[in-house]
Amino acid sequence: MRSPRQQAPLLKASGTPVEASTIQAVVRGAAKAARIPFVVTSHTLRHTGAMHLLRNGADIAHVQKLLGHAHISTTAIYTRVFSKDLAAVPQRAHPREQYNRPRRKSP
Repeated sequence: MRSPRQQAPLLKASGTPVEASTIQAVVRGAAKAARIPFVVTSHTLRHTGAMHLLRNGADIAHVQKLLGHAHISTTAIYTRVFSKDLAAVPQRAHPREQYNRPRRKSP
């Protein structure tokens, strides 16, 4: 088993782990400063980061490792959230759909 210091993603100048409450306070303060109209938590950032990685083609096994999930099924939950986005993929990428797109005018 690794020590808490080895598991900590962020360390203070003293080398001790940054507490979760400190990270949460920084995240909430930044969200408030950005005038984000809903509650933002460190988990929101974690979830958003994972979603961006998966939406942009990251391998689910790599995302699983980054998030520290023991089982890929836990990470797979993130893929369900954007499954509705999959309907747009053929329209964007399928060769036959190229004919149905409006053509851009040349400058």
